[in-house]
Amino acid sequence: MKTFARFIMTLLAPYRVTIIWCSLLAVAAAGMGLLSPIVLGRAIDAAGKGGSVWAVVGGIAAWFALGHGTERLHWFLYHYGNNISYAVVTRFKLEAVAQLVRKPLSFHYGQRGGDITEKLTEFEGETRDVITGVVFDLFPAFLAVLATLSYLAWLDWRIGLMLTITVAGVIADKILTLPAALKSQMTWRASAREVSSIAWDAIKNILVVKSTSGEQRLSERLNDLKAIMLKDVAADNRFDQRQFNRQHLIIQGGSALVFVTALLHVRSGAFTFGQFVTISALTMGIFNYVRWVQWQMRSLTRATSTYKNVRNLLDQPEEDYDSGRAIDLRGGIEFQGVRYRYRQDVPVLEDVTFAVKQGERVALVGESGEGKTTLIDLIGRYHLPQGGTILYDGIDAKDVNLTSLRAQIGLVPQDLPLLHESLGENIRYGRPNATDEEVREAARLASLDTFISQLPDGYDTLVGERGLKLSGGQRQRVALARAFLRNPKILILDEPTSNLDSKTEEEIQRSLETLMKGRTTFIIAHRLRTVRDADRILVIKGGRVVEQGRHDELVAKNGAYAALLRSQGGLVAPDEMKEKTAE
Repeated sequence: MKTFARFIMTLLAPYRVTIIWCSLLAVAAAGMGLLSPIVLGRAIDAAGKGGSVWAVVGGIAAWFALGHGTERLHWFLYHYGNNISYAVVTRFKLEAVAQLVRKPLSFHYGQRGGDITEKLTEFEGETRDVITGVVFDLFPAFLAVLATLSYLAWLDWRIGLMLTITVAGVIADKILTLPAALKSQMTWRASAREVSSIAWDAIKNILVVKSTSGEQRLSERLNDLKAIMLKDVAADNRFDQRQFNRQHLIIQGGSALVFVTALLHVRSGAFTFGQFVTISALTMGIFNYVRWVQWQMRSLTRATSTYKNVRNLLDQPEEDYDSGRAIDLRGGIEFQGVRYRYRQDVPVLEDVTFAVKQGERVALVGESGEGKTTLIDLIGRYHLPQGGTILYDGIDAKDVNLTSLRAQIGLVPQDLPLLHESLGENIRYGRPNATDEEVREAARLASLDTFISQLPDGYDTLVGERGLKLSGGQRQRVALARAFLRNPKILILDEPTSNLDSKTEEEIQRSLETLMKGRTTFIIAHRLRTVRDADRILVIKGGRVVEQGRHDELVAKNGAYAALLRSQGGLVAPDEMKEKTAE
């Protein structure tokens, strides 16, 4: 709670002058709220003692003006605070997104779809409530309670003491139950996020649901999760109800003692009837403020639980974008005994050693799960090696600025979800400052321009969530167009033509030849043509480079590479093997 309070104060620091100004208005509102029942009581006394009509009417008019003015000030403070809360929370949300995109891939791969969004959305709404309610309403409520208690103590110290003890009892109950309240809030919110995350994950992957006839299974799972959530919500509601009952008993008991004492004073002549009305109104006003404070404390508890969830995300380490020196890559890459594991007991890459010269075309081959994708992820420093060294043009990767490095690497993965934006913006993501003509040229090189020209909205056509309005081949060509536009020094292709028909593949292959010319290129490929044309082939097995060389050299060895080709459809012709064996 203290940490969250400091966080709120940090958010509001730029508005400290405004908050001071609003606090002065809050003091005025508290004073007017105190005077209103006092004026009413005096008007009643004036009527009871046969005072002039003007005294009675004037007193009621003053009571009305003070009450109306108090409410107007409260509403002004609320709405002004609401505007500030939107400004500061939106700023924080954008900063949070900026931090989240700087987290490594391992962080994002470990998150379920929609979970981060759900946590940020919860935090955004509840923090706004805290700023508006607690900061701009709680302070006026505190002032009003303090002023009222002081006035009533001045009237009669026993009444002041009774109310002070009652208010203290309510506050003490709230403070003592805060840890349990926080735990209860976090429990049902976790259950609610589970339901939302599963639902949104299914919607984003709707093809998986439909292709497996999983609609009914999904519905049953969501209903099971909903039952758990409702159980947790009911437990939280019971907690709130028990607390409300306790506090209501304390308030009613304290009010009864005050009313009895005040009525006895009226009976003895120590108080007038007007003073009794004033005391009654102020007493009920105090406890209305106390209930309001209790509600705001509940909002504070909720916001604290969501803040903890968001903070846990943001406190995860970020990638280091700032250290190291910017370099102008030529394209030479060397792995020296590189090791990487996702889990300590499951080796992915072990003692990987090879050197690639500038402009070489390197094919990575091997069965699925042997570590090919992890190897190219290490080239882009999406993961950091846990052992060994990676060199770029002889410079240790640890000494190279990450932003500078990735700006010179182009990646075309096998399955590339697109942003829910236009075709033109998805291509331009490769180089945001590219001109429209450069975007069109990149699309032409990727054999995408003919398709785009047939669309009613052309380059302004929205591609849909994850690009699902496009076919797999069309998404692949958008990724290729982005790579053409990026014009990288190092190019990484993960089965770049895997989703294309033979005619389009032929067109793309010619474009790729142009794109790869003069650039160091790594290709994860299974097709013989791509492998044949590579300057070097790295055969990955068990996380190690077991063979490397040109196609004909490796076929002649009749080792792991030749066995892999045979296992994938007899890609090594029998006469070729005989010829190589004879040599």
